[in-house]
Amino acid sequence: MAALPAGFRALEPFVERWALAGEAARAAARSAASDAERLEFYQAAQPLMQAALAHLDGKPIGSLTGCDAALMRLMLSLANVYHSVEVLGDAEAENARMRARLQFTDHAPY
Repeated sequence: MAALPAGFRALEPFVERWALAGEAARAAARSAASDAERLEFYQAAQPLMQAALAHLDGKPIGSLTGCDAALMRLMLSLANVYHSVEVLGDAEAENARMRARLQFTDHAPY
């Protein structure tokens, strides 16, 4: 069974590591990933971002389940990884040390 909707199956190798529920889990995955792992996910997911958001935009967020929920979680992880790759670059390691001190409060299933 496919983990993602048709059109996004190229991202399936990243589902286990990056399609995580909750900001705390996504922040932890970002911190635990190597520069190469973050870059690999970013390079695979970024070109599909607009199509993914268009796909998800037509659905009420509270109704996302299964493949669509996994795609939403990947896109939320992409937002975290984007910041690491595009904005922080070499400063990611220092940012990860500070991020470890943050208390994340998750209220949504995504």
